[in-house]
Amino acid sequence: MHNSSITGNTATNRYRWSYQVDLRQAQSIDVVSLLMPADKFATRFHIDVSLDGSTYYTAARRVDSAGGITGVQLDQTVRARYVKAVADRPDEGGQTGGQMAVSELAVHGSR
Repeated sequence: MHNSSITGNTATNRYRWSYQVDLRQAQSIDVVSLLMPADKFATRFHIDVSLDGSTYYTAARRVDSAGGITGVQLDQTVRARYVKAVADRPDEGGQTGGQMAVSELAVHGSR
């Protein structure tokens, strides 16, 4: 899967949609909450975190999202400056969820 919207194959119509926030400094994080519209949501997504904005690792996965508010408990408390929600599904036309849209993203934890 490409991280770029340019895959070199215009027939695929596939891309991985993501939404990233910069917390401006590293913080301890244990929960990420997403608000996604009822008609545009990822049924499967994961949360990536990073200290430097270039090296990311996956801190949690959700496989049963249905839109609305979704709270994601991270696998463990992490320190991160950058938090990214990455859609895994839907990844082609005709799937439940349409296309992921994020109305709000909140990061919870302690400084």
